[in-house]
Amino acid sequence: LSLSLSVVLLCVMAQAAVSLGAVARAARALRRCRPSRDVCRATLSTSATSAASSKEPAVCIVGGGPAGMYTAHYLLKARPGLRIDVLERLPVPYGLVRFGVAPDHPEVKNCTNQFDAVFRDHPDTVRLLGNVAVGGGEAGGDVSVAELRERYAAVVLSYGAQWDRNLGIPGEAELDNVLPARSFVGWYNGDPEHAALNPDLAAGDTAVILGQGNVALDVARFLLKTPDQLHPTDARSAAVNALRNTTIRRVLVVGRRGPLEAAFTIKEFREMTRLDDCRTCINPAHFDFSEEERAFYQSQRPKKRLVELMVKIAADSNPTDSQARGWDLVFNESPLELLPDPNHPNRVGAVRLGINRLEGPLGSRKAVPTGEERIVKCGLVIRSIGYKGLPIDPSVPFDERTGVVRNNKFRVEGEAGLYAAGWISTGPMGVILTTMANASAAAKTVLHDLEVGSIKQTAGPSSSVDDLLTQRNVDVVSYNDWLSIEDYEAKQGAAVGKSAEKIADRKVMMDVVHAARAAQGE
Repeated sequence: LSLSLSVVLLCVMAQAAVSLGAVARAARALRRCRPSRDVCRATLSTSATSAASSKEPAVCIVGGGPAGMYTAHYLLKARPGLRIDVLERLPVPYGLVRFGVAPDHPEVKNCTNQFDAVFRDHPDTVRLLGNVAVGGGEAGGDVSVAELRERYAAVVLSYGAQWDRNLGIPGEAELDNVLPARSFVGWYNGDPEHAALNPDLAAGDTAVILGQGNVALDVARFLLKTPDQLHPTDARSAAVNALRNTTIRRVLVVGRRGPLEAAFTIKEFREMTRLDDCRTCINPAHFDFSEEERAFYQSQRPKKRLVELMVKIAADSNPTDSQARGWDLVFNESPLELLPDPNHPNRVGAVRLGINRLEGPLGSRKAVPTGEERIVKCGLVIRSIGYKGLPIDPSVPFDERTGVVRNNKFRVEGEAGLYAAGWISTGPMGVILTTMANASAAAKTVLHDLEVGSIKQTAGPSSSVDDLLTQRNVDVVSYNDWLSIEDYEAKQGAAVGKSAEKIADRKVMMDVVHAARAAQGE
């Protein structure tokens, strides 16, 4: 059966000229190579009994994004019979893979096949408990961390970095159309928390993105691609339609330091340089390197390849062609103030930028103001300067400055049996492969503590969590329910020529779940 489906997948890809929609549909078909739904889908009422009967300890993972799912994967790889509940605050799992990965990069989302296998291959012992908010104190929640710790041998916090870092400059909080990248990306990716964002893409011909990581380039690429190019993807239709009325022709991607400090990868940069009917402009003066600088980047292969490509593109740039549609990569400039539009005083109309010089040792240079400034007119400003974690429960030690749960090699300080994994343990860093390595190490730590007996080997039955959530009228979403949502989105997308049409409303998600349960006689 697996071989037959693989052949089908290859045929579909060939016939469709490897279009985004075809690849996504074929991949989804391959993922459906699983037991019948009655066998593989877990619900509170059916799986709790079999899970509780296992002699293995119970582990709770808080957060169903990449860090949480990879942690579950590596735990099960070492101890296949381990009981695991994955708690997710939204009705849908997989976190930034669903809401953060660019819609025109469907290949990056293939890791969801591995995440599906965590549930599919362990239907009696591994459960998704979606639509469950974990938290205590003022943050509130359906269940507190303390209550989870009473019921599980180990609790792993892997809920990610949920907030954006601020610039802290005048105009940032007061003016409209000044947006965090996380919200903008969530808006076009169908995140229910950002569905109502409604950015004005017709407020002028220039957008300024502050920050030079991969997310900044994802945002720039979305603004400069055509609606027809994005329509077949799983980008939210409302966002794609907003591009049909955009007046943006120029995007500036601004960084406070130089090309040697740029955080984006060569893959993302190369893709930006290949956009249809779109120029790339970089000032060649930024690449007048000293011998020390040249030796620094040439000693690092990834940086060497990136810098050499930037040098090549800069040599072909035409900075005088300001009327052409395209993007500018701007180095050594910092935002000092956001200014209002004279005709629309509540909306951003320009950004005041300060010119910097770099000081300090290579690899850790600091941007120092020169006193020179310039003003760039724009109708949209998106800050992309990093994410930050938030505390969800006062019982969990938290470092407000760094935005991480205080931990020592994944063990939460002073709290036996409580762990942190992913960005909430380290701060936002790296790509999905980085998160995978982090989760693998976190899982080894949990397994070690279970094996040496430094944490309790058993906990109350999983049904005790179910009873608690039932008493509090929490409408828990199971893996079974999630598949119903995913199926619905795929059908809605196929009807309009898209790989999927994501539901961007929690109520509609739950309506789909309830309808599917009714149809299945649950």
